Amino acid sequence: MCRRNLVFSIVALTFLLGFDSAQATLNFPTGLTASNRGQILSILGYGTAVKVLDDPYPLGGYSGVEVGLTQESIQTDQIAGLGNKSTLQSQINYNLLTIGKGIYNNLDTFVQFAFLGQQENFSHFGGQARWSFYQAEYLPIYTSLLVHGSSTNFGNLVTTSTLGLDIILGVHEGDLTLYFGGGLLRGSGIFTGGTGGVTDSGNTEQNGVIDNRFLAGLNIKIQKAFVAFELDRAYLPTYALKLGVRF
Repeated sequence: MCRRNLVFSIVALTFLLGFDSAQATLNFPTGLTASNRGQILSILGYGTAVKVLDDPYPLGGYSGVEVGLTQESIQTDQIAGLGNKSTLQSQINYNLLTIGKGIYNNLDTFVQFAFLGQQENFSHFGGQARWSFYQAEYLPIYTSLLVHGSSTNFGNLVTTSTLGLDIILGVHEGDLTLYFGGGLLRGSGIFTGGTGGVTDSGNTEQNGVIDNRFLAGLNIKIQKAFVAFELDRAYLPTYALKLGVRF
């Protein structure tokens, strides 16, 4: 128990030290073609899609509640070479507050949003519904169906939205849970035109992409608290860390 608490303390300290330094402000290149916009949407739209970052085991009916802090990271170096090119950091990091609530039996819902004032010109909101529809009788295996959606705004220049459907398989071993799965992810984006805009046409343009998503994660339970790590990939790999508490 002491060793697990030490691990949790180290991870929590690392998380909190990086919490204030998160940076999601992007200097988008201008003159973006339809192909450029599709690539940006694949990077930022897929990257900001809702993550699992949890134990697939249900919250426990109506009384179950979960609160967590999430830090996510997206590689953005490919964006700098698009359009008229720009100087851009190699990745962005952003922080979210997540709240989960059991609804009925094995049905849970979650919402997440960026803190107001956390980033200059960055906002995010997302949610998911999770149905844990299968539990093996003699093995610690759980299977869940996730329906999720999100919307993210970058500097009022690019707004991305995602919708997704995933099947997740979780395997428990003591206080550890390994989960993996995947599904279909659809992204749409609005790119601002006009003066100060980013499109090559000068008009506000809309684009859409659709692809498969694959993910894998690890959840470490420490009494009522937990730490979750996750790797997602639809176009580029994205990484996320969550510290949470279940009540």
